[in-house]
Amino acid sequence: MVVATPAYFERYARPETPRDLEAHVCINYRLVGGGLLPWEFEREGCEVNIRATRQLIVNDGVLATAAVRAGAGLGYLMEHKAADEIADARSKIVEWVADYNGERPHSSLKYQTPAAYAATFTATGDRLRNPTSSADRPLLHPRRKLYKPPRL
Repeated sequence: MVVATPAYFERYARPETPRDLEAHVCINYRLVGGGLLPWEFEREGCEVNIRATRQLIVNDGVLATAAVRAGAGLGYLMEHKAADEIADARSKIVEWVADYNGERPHSSLKYQTPAAYAATFTATGDRLRNPTSSADRPLLHPRRKLYKPPRL
């Protein structure tokens, strides 16, 4: 999987396709035989191999992971190498969503928390709580009579 830190993406645009990786700093791993670890991707049966022109080449997996963590570039890592950081990021996102979407008051919700604001409504809107509020209003406006000036 290709990974990077938020700090890296503050400096560079996110790649949208594997070909976009060619313009990025890619942290590559030199294999024991001297070759570089290929960055291989597949989508709908089409294989794409990337060899970035801007590379930081290392010969140690721990060093590659450390370089990615330091924001030096994009890394092509095994999932288990990034699993702890991904799990940590997911837990932080869950906490953030709970805080900002459930516990903090919002000005657009009359300075109520989303839960408090949602409790004021039902599936059919406000009509069930105040059934008479819309009872007096017709669904359609009555047809208006056209004004005809008097004949002289």
